[in-house]
Amino acid sequence: MKLFDYQKEAISSFRERPINLSDVGTGKSFMAIGSFIESKCSKLLIICLAPKVEDFVEDGKAFGLTITPLNVGTKKNRERLSESNHVAISFESSWRLVELLKWVDDDTFIIIDESHKVGVSTSKVTKFVMKLSKKAKYCYLCTATPVSNGKLENWFSQLYIANVFRKPKKEFEQLFVVKQMRQMGSMRFMEIVGYQNEHLLQQMIDECSVNYKRDKDYLPHDYVYKTKKPAMFNKLKKQRIYKDDDNKLMELDNASKLFNALRQVSHGFLKGVNKEVSKEPFERLESILEAHNDERVVLFYNYHHEYEMLKKRLQKVKRPCSTYNGSIKDLKNFKAKENGIVLAQYKSASTGINDFVISNVMIFNSMPLSSTEYLQARGRIDRHKQLKTPLYYHIIPDTPIEKKIFDTVTNGKDFTTEMIEESVK
Repeated sequence: MKLFDYQKEAISSFRERPINLSDVGTGKSFMAIGSFIESKCSKLLIICLAPKVEDFVEDGKAFGLTITPLNVGTKKNRERLSESNHVAISFESSWRLVELLKWVDDDTFIIIDESHKVGVSTSKVTKFVMKLSKKAKYCYLCTATPVSNGKLENWFSQLYIANVFRKPKKEFEQLFVVKQMRQMGSMRFMEIVGYQNEHLLQQMIDECSVNYKRDKDYLPHDYVYKTKKPAMFNKLKKQRIYKDDDNKLMELDNASKLFNALRQVSHGFLKGVNKEVSKEPFERLESILEAHNDERVVLFYNYHHEYEMLKKRLQKVKRPCSTYNGSIKDLKNFKAKENGIVLAQYKSASTGINDFVISNVMIFNSMPLSSTEYLQARGRIDRHKQLKTPLYYHIIPDTPIEKKIFDTVTNGKDFTTEMIEESVK
């Protein structure tokens, strides 16, 4: 396996710097596996996103390792685990395979890929991984987006797992978190209102991590295409009700329902209505696709009905289409056809997918609410093996909600529940 100099440097320093915060596409998985080999440990446990399990199996082969994928259900995973020294498993499956607590020992190297997934210390996955980390010899964490929306408390479990701050959560909060008593009705609770000693926390992070930047000789190009506010937007916001194609009355009786309906209308579609409620967003998409008529395109979306309407448009312009979402993972047309398009859902495809790098064109048909999902999605085409300049197209309707989401997410913040409620008043 031929490695870059910075990757070799990361491997040689993994004991002192067990957290890899390098940019998306710098080859963190290679640095992690290389660190395992450097450690001389006999056992390897990789915990990652479900789509990345097989990727790690392939990456292991490049190092001469046979990594067993534990992706066949808990019972069969149990059997495979008993017969293997090198395994990869998803976050969702890991905590269900309690046998890992006995399998992991002081000769085990654990790799946590996309470690922001264990940033919430109260989750079942995080609690389980924290237990495993205390039994292993080394833990190596990889993520380009360690905290979301500036929540520094998410550092606690990651620093704990990496054996950098192996102390109770209470001590971490006393050092770095500011809490205040809040009251809601008869309930009283402590709420995080700020942070302290941030320079000390950052110093700790800098001393235990590597952070290599992308070394491409290009700068990605971003384009924003605005579309007019659909006529139905104000009407829907005021009346909070509409009829679907079955003449069923759809009541938007809470902030979440109204917010999602207004987002959909902004982009020219509406759940239960099988025709475009506004043609301009789809026409704008079509014009972008025409400009890249002979190229592969990655097209990100949010809603299932958005997916259905996009498929209709792609059929109209006769572009071969693939799908990558929670239930369908078919990239056949995208890979086989030079002008193939993949409809990619954020929750499933924004992280852990390397296959999209054969394209350098990405369209955000609608924006995600999470800045982490947005940055990770961008990284699907801006990574190792990308030979062209990545081109990013954003279709942003001229509505207050969509403009606010775009400004918030592209500035590294999440669009929160509070923002949702405020946006529909």
